[in-house]
Amino acid sequence: MNKKFLTDQLSLFAKKAFSFLIVGSFTFSLHSCSLLPVSQTKMVSEKTATNQNTNKLKFDLKISFDNPFSVKAAPRVPKKIEEIKSYQVFLCTDPNAPFTSKVNTAGGADINLDRDGASLNVAGFHSLTFNDVPAGNTYYAVVSAYDQVGGGGNNITAEQFYPGDNTFHQMAVSTNGIQVNNDFTLNIIGNNFLAVNLELEAASPGDNDFQVDGGGVSNQENPSLATNNLGNGLIVYSDTRDFGATGRGIYARSLLNFVPFGQELLFSDAAIGSMKIEPEININSSGDGLIVWHDFRDGANANIYAHKVVNYQPSGSDFLVSSDNASMKTNPHISLNVSGDGVVVWEDQRNGSSTPNIYLRKIVNFSPVDSDIQLDSSLASFSQLNPRIGTIDANGNSLVVWQNKGASGNFGIYLKKITAFAPDQALPTQVDSDSGDTTSQKVPALQTNDQGNGLIVWVDGRNFDSLHYRAIVNYTPIGSDELLEAPTGLALPTSYPPSIALNNVGDGLVVFSSDQISGVFNIWGIKIERFRRTGNTKLITDISPSGTQSVPLVTINNRGNGIVAWQRNSDIYAHHLIEFEPY
Repeated sequence: MNKKFLTDQLSLFAKKAFSFLIVGSFTFSLHSCSLLPVSQTKMVSEKTATNQNTNKLKFDLKISFDNPFSVKAAPRVPKKIEEIKSYQVFLCTDPNAPFTSKVNTAGGADINLDRDGASLNVAGFHSLTFNDVPAGNTYYAVVSAYDQVGGGGNNITAEQFYPGDNTFHQMAVSTNGIQVNNDFTLNIIGNNFLAVNLELEAASPGDNDFQVDGGGVSNQENPSLATNNLGNGLIVYSDTRDFGATGRGIYARSLLNFVPFGQELLFSDAAIGSMKIEPEININSSGDGLIVWHDFRDGANANIYAHKVVNYQPSGSDFLVSSDNASMKTNPHISLNVSGDGVVVWEDQRNGSSTPNIYLRKIVNFSPVDSDIQLDSSLASFSQLNPRIGTIDANGNSLVVWQNKGASGNFGIYLKKITAFAPDQALPTQVDSDSGDTTSQKVPALQTNDQGNGLIVWVDGRNFDSLHYRAIVNYTPIGSDELLEAPTGLALPTSYPPSIALNNVGDGLVVFSSDQISGVFNIWGIKIERFRRTGNTKLITDISPSGTQSVPLVTINNRGNGIVAWQRNSDIYAHHLIEFEPY
Protein backbone atom coordinates (compact mmCIF):
# COMPACT_ATOMS: atom_id res chain seq x y z
CA MET A 1 0.00 0.00 0.00
CA ASN A 2 1.29 3.43 -0.87
CA LYS A 3 1.79 5.70 2.11
CA LYS A 4 2.08 9.37 2.94
CA PHE A 5 2.99 11.06 6.17
CA LEU A 6 1.92 13.77 8.56
CA THR A 7 4.61 15.01 10.89
CA ASP A 8 4.34 16.79 14.25
CA GLN A 9 7.48 18.23 15.80
CA LEU A 10 8.02 19.65 19.28
CA SER A 11 11.39 21.21 20.01
CA LEU A 12 12.07 21.25 23.75
CA PHE A 13 14.22 22.90 26.37
CA ALA A 14 13.96 23.18 30.15
CA LYS A 15 13.98 26.65 31.69
CA LYS A 16 14.29 25.79 35.38
CA ALA A 17 13.02 23.41 38.01
CA PHE A 18 9.42 23.78 39.27
CA SER A 19 8.68 26.32 36.56
CA PHE A 20 10.00 25.56 33.12
CA LEU A 21 9.11 26.38 29.55
CA ILE A 22 9.15 24.19 26.48
CA VAL A 23 8.91 25.97 23.16
CA GLY A 24 8.85 24.62 19.64
CA SER A 25 7.07 23.96 16.38
CA PHE A 26 4.08 21.78 15.64
CA THR A 27 4.08 20.97 11.93
CA PHE A 28 1.76 18.84 9.80
CA SER A 29 3.33 17.89 6.48
CA LEU A 30 4.19 15.02 4.15
CA HIS A 31 6.87 12.42 4.90
CA SER A 32 9.12 12.10 7.89
CA CYS A 33 10.37 15.52 8.92
CA SER A 34 10.02 19.22 8.34
CA LEU A 35 12.26 22.26 7.94
CA LEU A 36 9.52 24.85 7.50
CA PRO A 37 7.23 25.09 10.55
CA VAL A 38 3.83 26.63 9.92
CA SER A 39 2.74 26.96 13.52
CA GLN A 40 4.07 27.66 16.97
CA THR A 41 3.55 25.45 19.98
CA LYS A 42 4.16 26.29 23.62
CA MET A 43 4.11 23.65 26.30
CA VAL A 44 4.22 24.89 29.93
CA SER A 45 4.74 22.38 32.70
CA GLU A 46 4.53 23.50 36.30
CA LYS A 47 4.03 22.12 39.78
CA THR A 48 0.49 23.03 40.84
CA ALA A 49 -0.53 24.23 44.32
CA THR A 50 -3.02 21.41 44.79
CA ASN A 51 -0.48 18.74 43.98
CA GLN A 52 2.61 19.86 45.90
CA ASN A 53 2.62 16.72 48.03
CA THR A 54 1.79 14.20 45.30
CA ASN A 55 4.81 14.55 43.04
CA LYS A 56 2.54 15.20 40.06
CA LEU A 57 2.58 17.84 37.34
CA LYS A 58 0.17 19.74 35.16
CA PHE A 59 1.10 19.74 31.45
CA ASP A 60 -0.36 22.47 29.26
CA LEU A 61 0.10 22.15 25.51
CA LYS A 62 -0.78 25.40 23.72
CA ILE A 63 -0.97 25.30 19.92
CA SER A 64 -1.43 28.37 17.75
CA PHE A 65 -1.60 28.17 13.95
CA ASP A 66 -0.10 30.98 11.90
CA ASN A 67 -1.45 29.42 8.71
CA PRO A 68 -4.26 26.92 9.43
CA PHE A 69 -4.36 24.07 6.97
CA SER A 70 -6.95 24.24 4.23
CA VAL A 71 -7.53 22.61 0.86
CA LYS A 72 -5.16 25.09 -0.80
CA ALA A 73 -2.55 24.84 1.93
CA ALA A 74 -2.21 21.10 1.41
CA PRO A 75 -4.30 19.97 -1.54
CA ARG A 76 -3.17 16.35 -1.52
CA VAL A 77 -2.45 14.35 1.57
CA PRO A 78 -3.69 10.92 2.54
CA LYS A 79 -7.46 10.90 2.85
CA LYS A 80 -7.10 14.60 1.95
CA ILE A 81 -6.09 16.84 4.82
CA GLU A 82 -9.54 18.43 5.04
CA GLU A 83 -11.02 15.02 5.84
CA ILE A 84 -8.97 14.82 9.03
CA LYS A 85 -11.36 16.36 11.54
CA SER A 86 -9.55 15.79 14.82
CA TYR A 87 -6.46 14.50 16.57
CA GLN A 88 -6.33 12.46 19.77
CA VAL A 89 -3.30 12.91 22.04
CA PHE A 90 -2.17 11.09 25.16
CA LEU A 91 1.04 10.36 27.07
CA CYS A 92 2.66 6.97 27.57
CA THR A 93 5.74 5.65 29.36
CA ASP A 94 6.66 2.78 27.00
CA PRO A 95 7.02 3.74 23.32
CA ASN A 96 6.88 0.05 22.34
CA ALA A 97 3.57 -0.50 24.14
CA PRO A 98 1.87 2.91 24.06
CA PHE A 99 -1.67 1.75 24.72
CA THR A 100 -0.98 -0.41 27.75
CA SER A 101 1.44 2.17 29.20
CA LYS A 102 -0.97 5.07 28.72
CA VAL A 103 -0.78 7.61 31.53
CA ASN A 104 -4.15 7.86 33.28
CA THR A 105 -4.00 11.52 34.16
CA ALA A 106 -6.82 13.34 35.87
CA GLY A 107 -9.64 14.24 33.52
CA GLY A 108 -8.96 11.30 31.22
CA ALA A 109 -5.93 10.03 29.38
CA ASP A 110 -6.97 11.20 25.87
CA ILE A 111 -7.16 14.82 24.77
CA ASN A 112 -9.15 15.50 21.61
CA LEU A 113 -8.17 18.38 19.33
CA ASP A 114 -10.54 19.37 16.52
CA ARG A 115 -8.47 20.38 13.53
CA ASP A 116 -10.67 23.03 11.94
CA GLY A 117 -12.97 23.80 14.83
CA ALA A 118 -13.20 26.75 17.19
CA SER A 119 -10.75 25.03 19.51
CA LEU A 120 -7.92 26.07 17.18
CA ASN A 121 -9.18 29.59 16.59
CA VAL A 122 -10.23 31.01 19.96
CA ALA A 123 -7.66 33.67 20.87
CA GLY A 124 -5.33 32.10 18.31
CA PHE A 125 -4.43 29.00 20.31
CA HIS A 126 -5.78 25.89 21.95
CA SER A 127 -4.64 24.44 25.26
CA LEU A 128 -4.40 20.71 25.93
CA THR A 129 -4.03 20.10 29.66
CA PHE A 130 -2.79 16.84 31.19
CA ASN A 131 -3.43 17.00 34.94
CA ASP A 132 -1.68 15.00 37.66
CA VAL A 133 1.17 13.69 35.53
CA PRO A 134 3.37 11.73 37.96
CA ALA A 135 7.03 12.63 38.41
CA GLY A 136 9.66 9.94 38.23
CA ASN A 137 8.82 8.73 34.70
CA THR A 138 9.78 9.33 31.08
CA TYR A 139 6.89 10.37 28.87
CA TYR A 140 6.30 9.98 25.14
CA ALA A 141 3.61 11.69 23.08
CA VAL A 142 1.07 9.54 21.22
CA VAL A 143 -1.13 10.93 18.42
CA SER A 144 -3.90 9.46 16.25
CA ALA A 145 -5.97 11.11 13.51
CA TYR A 146 -9.74 10.73 13.07
CA ASP A 147 -12.27 11.56 10.36
CA GLN A 148 -14.83 13.02 12.79
CA VAL A 149 -14.58 15.76 15.39
CA GLY A 150 -13.92 14.85 19.01
CA GLY A 151 -11.80 11.86 18.11
CA GLY A 152 -14.79 10.08 16.61
CA GLY A 153 -15.35 8.02 13.50
CA ASN A 154 -12.51 6.10 11.92
CA ASN A 155 -8.94 6.18 13.16
CA ILE A 156 -7.10 6.82 9.89
CA THR A 157 -3.60 6.67 11.33
CA ALA A 158 -1.71 3.70 9.93
CA GLU A 159 1.78 4.28 11.24
CA GLN A 160 2.10 1.27 13.52
CA PHE A 161 -0.13 -1.38 15.10
CA TYR A 162 1.98 -2.60 18.02
CA PRO A 163 1.18 -6.37 17.99
CA GLY A 164 0.72 -7.85 21.44
CA ASP A 165 -0.29 -4.47 22.85
CA ASN A 166 -3.58 -3.63 21.20
CA THR A 167 -3.87 -4.47 17.53
CA PHE A 168 -7.04 -2.42 17.17
CA HIS A 169 -5.23 0.82 17.92
CA GLN A 170 -3.28 2.63 15.24
CA MET A 171 -1.11 5.39 16.59
CA ALA A 172 2.13 7.30 16.17
CA VAL A 173 4.58 7.61 19.06
CA SER A 174 7.35 10.15 19.50
CA THR A 175 10.87 8.86 19.00
CA ASN A 176 12.19 10.88 21.95
CA GLY A 177 10.79 11.56 25.40
CA ILE A 178 10.91 13.84 28.41
CA GLN A 179 12.13 12.45 31.72
CA VAL A 180 10.44 14.16 34.69
CA ASN A 181 12.62 13.74 37.76
CA ASN A 182 11.28 13.56 41.30
CA ASP A 183 12.63 17.04 41.99
CA PHE A 184 10.63 18.29 38.96
CA THR A 185 13.63 18.95 36.76
CA LEU A 186 13.61 17.66 33.18
CA ASN A 187 15.95 15.54 31.11
CA ILE A 188 15.47 15.29 27.36
CA ILE A 189 15.78 11.67 26.20
CA GLY A 190 17.42 11.71 22.77
CA ASN A 191 17.89 15.00 20.95
CA ASN A 192 15.96 18.21 21.47
CA PHE A 193 12.98 17.14 19.37
CA LEU A 194 9.95 15.18 20.39
CA ALA A 195 8.81 14.16 16.90
CA VAL A 196 5.58 12.34 16.15
CA ASN A 197 5.13 10.86 12.67
CA LEU A 198 1.65 9.97 11.46
CA GLU A 199 1.52 7.79 8.38
CA LEU A 200 -1.86 7.78 6.69
CA GLU A 201 -3.31 5.69 3.91
CA ALA A 202 -2.69 7.28 0.52
CA ALA A 203 -5.49 8.27 -1.84
CA SER A 204 -6.28 5.76 -4.57
CA PRO A 205 -4.79 6.27 -8.06
CA GLY A 206 -6.85 7.91 -10.78
CA ASP A 207 -7.58 11.33 -9.29
CA ASN A 208 -4.20 12.51 -8.17
CA ASP A 209 -3.13 15.48 -10.32
CA PHE A 210 -3.37 18.70 -8.32
CA GLN A 211 -2.96 22.35 -9.15
CA VAL A 212 0.11 24.07 -7.72
CA ASP A 213 -0.55 27.71 -8.54
CA GLY A 214 -3.35 29.72 -7.00
CA GLY A 215 -5.53 29.63 -10.08
CA GLY A 216 -7.41 32.72 -11.19
CA VAL A 217 -7.33 34.41 -14.59
CA SER A 218 -3.54 34.82 -14.88
CA ASN A 219 -1.29 32.47 -16.84
CA GLN A 220 1.48 30.40 -15.26
CA GLU A 221 4.21 29.06 -17.55
CA ASN A 222 7.69 27.52 -17.71
CA PRO A 223 7.89 25.79 -14.31
CA SER A 224 11.15 24.88 -12.61
CA LEU A 225 11.52 22.62 -9.58
CA ALA A 226 14.08 22.05 -6.81
CA THR A 227 13.89 20.12 -3.52
CA ASN A 228 16.22 18.63 -0.94
CA ASN A 229 16.18 15.00 0.20
CA LEU A 230 13.38 15.80 2.68
CA GLY A 231 11.15 17.09 -0.09
CA ASN A 232 11.37 20.72 1.00
CA GLY A 233 11.81 23.17 -1.83
CA LEU A 234 10.11 25.39 -4.39
CA ILE A 235 8.22 25.20 -7.68
CA VAL A 236 8.81 28.45 -9.59
CA TYR A 237 7.07 29.77 -12.71
CA SER A 238 6.51 32.85 -14.84
CA ASP A 239 3.16 34.53 -14.06
CA THR A 240 1.07 37.23 -15.76
CA ARG A 241 -1.03 38.23 -12.73
CA ASP A 242 0.64 41.60 -12.07
CA PHE A 243 1.22 42.90 -15.60
CA GLY A 244 -1.14 41.05 -17.94
CA ALA A 245 0.02 40.67 -21.52
CA THR A 246 2.82 43.22 -21.16
CA GLY A 247 4.91 41.62 -18.41
CA ARG A 248 5.58 38.68 -16.17
CA GLY A 249 6.58 38.12 -12.56
CA ILE A 250 8.50 35.16 -11.13
CA TYR A 251 6.33 33.39 -8.57
CA ALA A 252 6.85 30.22 -6.55
CA ARG A 253 4.98 27.80 -4.32
CA SER A 254 6.75 26.27 -1.33
CA LEU A 255 7.02 22.51 -0.98
CA LEU A 256 7.08 20.87 2.42
CA ASN A 257 7.91 17.17 2.09
CA PHE A 258 6.83 17.41 -1.56
CA VAL A 259 3.47 18.99 -0.67
CA PRO A 260 2.65 22.58 -1.78
CA PHE A 261 1.68 24.76 1.17
CA GLY A 262 1.18 28.38 2.07
CA GLN A 263 0.68 31.31 -0.24
CA GLU A 264 2.48 31.89 -3.52
CA LEU A 265 5.67 33.95 -3.19
CA LEU A 266 6.88 36.70 -5.53
CA PHE A 267 10.57 36.22 -6.37
CA SER A 268 11.08 39.18 -8.71
CA ASP A 269 10.93 42.91 -8.07
CA ALA A 270 7.26 43.89 -7.93
CA ALA A 271 7.73 47.28 -9.59
CA ILE A 272 9.50 45.92 -12.68
CA GLY A 273 6.86 45.06 -15.27
CA SER A 274 9.15 43.47 -17.85
CA MET A 275 8.75 40.08 -19.46
CA LYS A 276 10.49 37.55 -17.24
CA ILE A 277 10.62 34.15 -18.87
CA GLU A 278 12.08 30.66 -18.37
CA PRO A 279 12.94 30.74 -14.65
CA GLU A 280 15.37 28.10 -13.39
CA ILE A 281 16.02 27.38 -9.71
CA ASN A 282 18.85 25.76 -7.81
CA ILE A 283 18.91 25.54 -4.01
CA ASN A 284 20.94 23.66 -1.41
CA SER A 285 19.61 21.47 1.41
CA SER A 286 19.03 24.53 3.61
CA GLY A 287 16.85 26.26 1.06
CA ASP A 288 19.47 28.81 -0.03
CA GLY A 289 20.12 29.40 -3.72
CA LEU A 290 19.24 31.40 -6.81
CA ILE A 291 16.45 31.68 -9.36
CA VAL A 292 17.61 32.86 -12.79
CA TRP A 293 15.59 33.88 -15.87
CA HIS A 294 15.82 35.96 -19.03
CA ASP A 295 14.39 39.45 -18.70
CA PHE A 296 13.50 42.25 -21.15
CA ARG A 297 13.67 45.14 -18.64
CA ASP A 298 16.73 46.63 -20.37
CA GLY A 299 15.14 46.92 -23.81
CA ALA A 300 14.71 44.75 -26.88
CA ASN A 301 17.50 42.38 -25.89
CA ALA A 302 16.84 40.08 -22.95
CA ASN A 303 19.49 39.74 -20.25
CA ILE A 304 19.95 37.10 -17.55
CA TYR A 305 18.71 38.20 -14.13
CA ALA A 306 18.58 36.43 -10.77
CA HIS A 307 16.99 36.65 -7.33
CA LYS A 308 18.46 35.14 -4.18
CA VAL A 309 16.61 32.53 -2.14
CA VAL A 310 17.27 32.29 1.60
CA ASN A 311 15.57 29.55 3.61
CA TYR A 312 13.11 29.06 0.72
CA GLN A 313 12.09 32.75 0.87
CA PRO A 314 12.87 35.68 -1.48
CA SER A 315 15.79 37.82 -0.32
CA GLY A 316 16.93 41.22 -1.59
CA SER A 317 16.31 42.52 -5.11
CA ASP A 318 16.80 41.22 -8.63
CA PHE A 319 20.36 41.50 -9.97
CA LEU A 320 22.00 41.20 -13.36
CA VAL A 321 23.93 37.98 -14.02
CA SER A 322 25.21 38.52 -17.57
CA SER A 323 27.92 41.16 -17.93
CA ASP A 324 27.30 42.02 -21.60
CA ASN A 325 24.04 43.90 -22.17
CA ALA A 326 24.18 44.35 -25.95
CA SER A 327 22.92 40.94 -27.14
CA MET A 328 19.89 38.68 -26.73
CA LYS A 329 20.31 36.08 -23.99
CA THR A 330 17.79 33.32 -23.27
CA ASN A 331 17.33 29.84 -21.81
CA PRO A 332 19.47 30.09 -18.64
CA HIS A 333 20.34 27.09 -16.48
CA ILE A 334 22.14 27.08 -13.13
CA SER A 335 24.08 24.77 -10.83
CA LEU A 336 25.35 25.68 -7.34
CA ASN A 337 27.20 23.69 -4.71
CA VAL A 338 26.37 23.80 -1.00
CA SER A 339 28.49 26.94 -0.52
CA GLY A 340 26.62 28.91 -3.15
CA ASP A 341 29.43 28.67 -5.72
CA GLY A 342 28.58 27.57 -9.23
CA VAL A 343 27.89 28.46 -12.84
CA VAL A 344 25.02 29.92 -14.88
CA VAL A 345 24.87 28.99 -18.59
CA TRP A 346 22.64 30.44 -21.33
CA GLU A 347 22.13 30.96 -25.07
CA ASP A 348 23.72 34.20 -26.31
CA GLN A 349 23.48 36.00 -29.67
CA ARG A 350 26.44 38.37 -29.21
CA ASN A 351 28.21 36.65 -32.13
CA GLY A 352 25.19 36.94 -34.42
CA SER A 353 21.46 36.30 -34.18
CA SER A 354 21.65 33.42 -36.65
CA THR A 355 24.30 31.56 -34.64
CA PRO A 356 23.59 31.76 -30.91
CA ASN A 357 26.38 30.34 -28.74
CA ILE A 358 26.59 29.11 -25.15
CA TYR A 359 28.03 31.52 -22.57
CA LEU A 360 28.47 31.16 -18.82
CA ARG A 361 29.32 33.18 -15.74
CA LYS A 362 30.86 32.08 -12.46
CA ILE A 363 28.92 32.45 -9.20
CA VAL A 364 30.66 32.84 -5.82
CA ASN A 365 28.61 32.89 -2.62
CA PHE A 366 25.40 33.34 -4.65
CA SER A 367 26.74 36.38 -6.55
CA PRO A 368 28.21 36.67 -10.08
CA VAL A 369 31.96 37.37 -10.38
CA ASP A 370 34.40 37.97 -13.25
CA SER A 371 32.92 38.31 -16.76
CA ASP A 372 30.93 36.16 -19.16
CA ILE A 373 32.91 33.32 -20.80
CA GLN A 374 32.14 31.52 -24.05
CA LEU A 375 31.71 27.81 -23.37
CA ASP A 376 33.17 26.55 -26.66
CA SER A 377 34.50 28.25 -29.78
CA SER A 378 35.39 25.16 -31.82
CA LEU A 379 31.75 24.61 -32.88
CA ALA A 380 30.62 28.22 -32.50
CA SER A 381 30.17 28.83 -36.24
CA PHE A 382 26.92 26.87 -35.95
CA SER A 383 23.95 27.40 -33.62
CA GLN A 384 24.32 26.14 -30.05
CA LEU A 385 21.03 25.78 -28.16
CA ASN A 386 19.40 24.43 -24.99
CA PRO A 387 22.34 24.26 -22.55
CA ARG A 388 21.97 22.18 -19.40
CA ILE A 389 24.49 21.95 -16.55
CA GLY A 390 24.87 19.06 -14.11
CA THR A 391 25.63 19.04 -10.39
CA ILE A 392 28.73 21.10 -9.57
CA ASP A 393 31.06 19.92 -6.81
CA ALA A 394 33.07 21.87 -4.23
CA ASN A 395 35.99 22.22 -6.67
CA GLY A 396 33.84 23.56 -9.49
CA ASN A 397 33.71 20.39 -11.60
CA SER A 398 30.60 19.76 -13.67
CA LEU A 399 29.31 19.08 -17.20
CA VAL A 400 27.38 21.15 -19.74
CA VAL A 401 25.40 19.55 -22.58
CA TRP A 402 23.69 21.30 -25.48
CA GLN A 403 22.45 20.75 -29.02
CA ASN A 404 24.83 21.94 -31.75
CA LYS A 405 23.94 22.36 -35.42
CA GLY A 406 26.26 20.65 -37.90
CA ALA A 407 27.21 21.40 -41.52
CA SER A 408 24.26 19.32 -42.77
CA GLY A 409 21.81 21.47 -40.87
CA ASN A 410 21.00 18.72 -38.36
CA PHE A 411 21.66 19.03 -34.64
CA GLY A 412 23.72 16.74 -32.44
CA ILE A 413 24.19 16.51 -28.65
CA TYR A 414 27.55 17.71 -27.31
CA LEU A 415 29.18 17.74 -23.89
CA LYS A 416 31.95 19.80 -22.33
CA LYS A 417 33.46 19.56 -18.85
CA ILE A 418 33.57 22.46 -16.43
CA THR A 419 36.76 22.55 -14.33
CA ALA A 420 37.25 25.05 -11.50
CA PHE A 421 34.03 26.82 -12.55
CA ALA A 422 35.35 27.45 -16.09
CA PRO A 423 35.29 25.56 -19.43
CA ASP A 424 37.85 22.79 -19.71
CA GLN A 425 40.43 23.22 -22.48
CA ALA A 426 39.55 19.90 -24.13
CA LEU A 427 37.35 19.86 -27.23
CA PRO A 428 33.67 19.01 -26.71
CA THR A 429 32.51 15.39 -27.01
CA GLN A 430 29.64 14.29 -29.23
CA VAL A 431 27.23 12.33 -27.04
CA ASP A 432 24.86 10.84 -29.59
CA SER A 433 26.02 8.01 -31.88
CA ASP A 434 24.60 9.51 -35.07
CA SER A 435 28.07 10.12 -36.48
CA GLY A 436 26.71 10.43 -40.01
CA ASP A 437 24.63 13.42 -38.97
CA THR A 438 21.58 11.86 -40.67
CA THR A 439 18.92 13.29 -38.33
CA SER A 440 18.67 15.81 -35.51
CA GLN A 441 19.12 15.23 -31.80
CA LYS A 442 17.54 17.97 -29.67
CA VAL A 443 16.60 19.28 -26.21
CA PRO A 444 18.98 17.32 -23.96
CA ALA A 445 18.35 16.73 -20.27
CA LEU A 446 21.24 16.10 -17.87
CA GLN A 447 21.43 14.74 -14.35
CA THR A 448 24.75 14.03 -12.63
CA ASN A 449 25.96 13.68 -9.05
CA ASP A 450 29.03 15.34 -7.57
CA GLN A 451 31.22 12.41 -8.68
CA GLY A 452 30.36 13.09 -12.32
CA ASN A 453 28.12 10.03 -12.72
CA GLY A 454 24.72 10.36 -14.32
CA LEU A 455 22.59 10.31 -17.43
CA ILE A 456 21.89 12.37 -20.56
CA VAL A 457 18.53 11.99 -22.32
CA TRP A 458 17.40 13.71 -25.53
CA VAL A 459 14.82 13.63 -28.31
CA ASP A 460 16.25 11.80 -31.35
CA GLY A 461 15.01 11.87 -34.94
CA ARG A 462 16.36 8.41 -35.76
CA ASN A 463 13.16 6.72 -34.52
CA PHE A 464 10.40 9.22 -35.27
CA ASP A 465 11.46 11.57 -32.49
CA SER A 466 12.15 8.89 -29.91
CA LEU A 467 14.06 9.28 -26.64
CA HIS A 468 17.69 8.16 -26.48
CA TYR A 469 20.04 8.15 -23.49
CA ARG A 470 23.67 7.63 -22.56
CA ALA A 471 25.30 7.03 -19.18
CA ILE A 472 28.03 9.27 -17.78
CA VAL A 473 30.82 7.95 -15.50
CA ASN A 474 33.39 10.32 -14.01
CA TYR A 475 32.28 13.11 -16.37
CA THR A 476 32.80 10.87 -19.42
CA PRO A 477 30.15 9.22 -21.67
CA ILE A 478 30.45 5.44 -21.68
CA GLY A 479 29.39 2.95 -24.34
CA SER A 480 27.00 4.15 -27.05
CA ASP A 481 23.64 5.81 -26.81
CA GLU A 482 20.61 3.54 -26.38
CA LEU A 483 16.93 3.79 -27.19
CA LEU A 484 14.95 4.83 -24.13
CA GLU A 485 11.44 5.19 -25.56
CA ALA A 486 10.02 4.90 -29.07
CA PRO A 487 6.35 5.96 -29.26
CA THR A 488 4.22 3.84 -31.55
CA GLY A 489 4.24 6.06 -34.61
CA LEU A 490 3.45 9.19 -32.60
CA ALA A 491 5.92 12.01 -32.26
CA LEU A 492 7.35 13.44 -29.06
CA PRO A 493 7.34 17.24 -28.83
CA THR A 494 10.77 18.71 -29.52
CA SER A 495 10.30 22.22 -28.11
CA TYR A 496 11.22 21.30 -24.53
CA PRO A 497 13.42 18.61 -22.95
CA PRO A 498 12.56 15.55 -20.90
CA SER A 499 13.51 15.67 -17.22
CA ILE A 500 15.67 13.32 -15.15
CA ALA A 501 15.85 12.70 -11.42
CA LEU A 502 18.33 10.20 -9.95
CA ASN A 503 19.16 9.28 -6.37
CA ASN A 504 22.66 8.71 -5.02
CA VAL A 505 22.98 5.21 -6.54
CA GLY A 506 21.62 5.98 -10.00
CA ASP A 507 18.01 4.91 -9.52
CA GLY A 508 15.36 7.33 -10.66
CA LEU A 509 12.89 8.41 -13.29
CA VAL A 510 12.84 10.07 -16.71
CA VAL A 511 9.64 11.98 -17.46
CA PHE A 512 8.49 13.38 -20.80
CA SER A 513 5.41 14.57 -22.68
CA SER A 514 3.93 12.39 -25.43
CA ASP A 515 0.62 11.99 -27.25
CA GLN A 516 0.39 8.21 -26.92
CA ILE A 517 -3.29 8.32 -25.85
CA SER A 518 -5.74 9.62 -28.47
CA GLY A 519 -3.34 12.27 -29.65
CA VAL A 520 -3.46 14.12 -26.30
CA PHE A 521 -0.14 15.07 -24.72
CA ASN A 522 0.27 13.57 -21.26
CA ILE A 523 3.24 13.12 -18.92
CA TRP A 524 4.90 9.70 -18.93
CA GLY A 525 7.67 8.16 -16.86
CA ILE A 526 10.37 5.52 -17.33
CA LYS A 527 12.14 3.90 -14.38
CA ILE A 528 15.94 4.01 -14.23
CA GLU A 529 18.04 1.58 -12.16
CA ARG A 530 21.79 2.04 -11.82
CA PHE A 531 21.75 4.53 -14.70
CA ARG A 532 19.94 2.11 -17.08
CA ARG A 533 16.36 1.81 -18.21
CA THR A 534 14.19 -0.81 -16.52
CA GLY A 535 10.49 -1.62 -16.66
CA ASN A 536 7.71 -0.23 -18.82
CA THR A 537 6.66 3.30 -19.62
CA LYS A 538 3.97 4.48 -17.18
CA LEU A 539 1.44 7.26 -17.34
CA ILE A 540 2.10 9.90 -14.67
CA THR A 541 -0.87 12.21 -15.18
CA ASP A 542 -4.53 11.37 -14.76
CA ILE A 543 -5.92 9.29 -17.61
CA SER A 544 -8.17 12.01 -19.04
CA PRO A 545 -6.84 15.42 -18.01
CA SER A 546 -8.06 18.54 -19.76
CA GLY A 547 -5.71 20.29 -22.18
CA THR A 548 -2.10 19.70 -23.09
CA GLN A 549 0.49 18.58 -20.54
CA SER A 550 3.96 19.97 -21.31
CA VAL A 551 7.29 21.09 -19.78
CA PRO A 552 7.58 18.15 -17.34
CA LEU A 553 9.94 18.26 -14.34
CA VAL A 554 10.75 15.65 -11.73
CA THR A 555 12.56 15.52 -8.39
CA ILE A 556 12.96 12.60 -5.97
CA ASN A 557 14.72 11.77 -2.73
CA ASN A 558 16.94 8.74 -2.12
CA ARG A 559 13.90 6.53 -1.43
CA GLY A 560 12.28 7.44 -4.72
CA ASN A 561 9.58 9.61 -3.18
CA GLY A 562 9.06 12.86 -5.01
CA ILE A 563 6.96 15.01 -7.27
CA VAL A 564 6.42 15.55 -11.00
CA ALA A 565 5.33 19.04 -12.07
CA TRP A 566 4.33 20.36 -15.48
CA GLN A 567 2.41 23.02 -17.37
CA ARG A 568 -1.22 22.21 -18.15
CA ASN A 569 -2.38 24.81 -20.66
CA SER A 570 -1.69 27.97 -18.62
CA ASP A 571 -1.53 26.50 -15.11
CA ILE A 572 1.01 24.48 -13.13
CA TYR A 573 0.01 20.99 -12.01
CA ALA A 574 1.82 18.21 -10.17
CA HIS A 575 1.60 14.56 -9.19
CA HIS A 576 3.30 12.69 -6.35
CA LEU A 577 5.65 9.72 -6.51
CA ILE A 578 6.15 6.97 -3.95
CA GLU A 579 9.17 4.72 -4.47
CA PHE A 580 9.50 5.89 -8.07
CA GLU A 581 5.86 5.08 -8.83
CA PRO A 582 3.01 7.53 -9.55
CA TYR A 583 -0.05 7.31 -7.35
